Amino acid sequence: MQLARSALPLLAALLAGPAIAQSFPPGSAVYNWHYTCPTNNQDGTCRFSILAASYSGNNVADVQAVLAYQTVGAQQIPFYHFRITFMGNKKPDLVVIQANAAVSFAAYGMAQASGTGPIASETASVLN
Repeated sequence: MQLARSALPLLAALLAGPAIAQSFPPGSAVYNWHYTCPTNNQDGTCRFSILAASYSGNNVADVQAVLAYQTVGAQQIPFYHFRITFMGNKKPDLVVIQANAAVSFAAYGMAQASGTGPIASETASVLN
């Protein structure tokens, strides 16, 4: 139950904003991935899959993924937060996975955008 309560403000912040920005306390986010579709063709060229969540989607315009630590009791637990925006949709899908094992994902036909990489602790609360 404690996990659900601690995750609700984070999920609300991710869904409310147009980007994953100021959603994580400083120092909690450690890595950011950002992928964009180089075309606007809705032909299934740009796809994104998260194996651990059995999630897959076609016609993906933008994906932002963040590895961040959340406090659960006295422990720091790693979570992957995925924000997937489809072509023609304004509201993204949000997938959150606890990283208790390897998490793999694949971006097909997508290009890695700027801002991908480690997040410095002083800028961890502002992700673009």
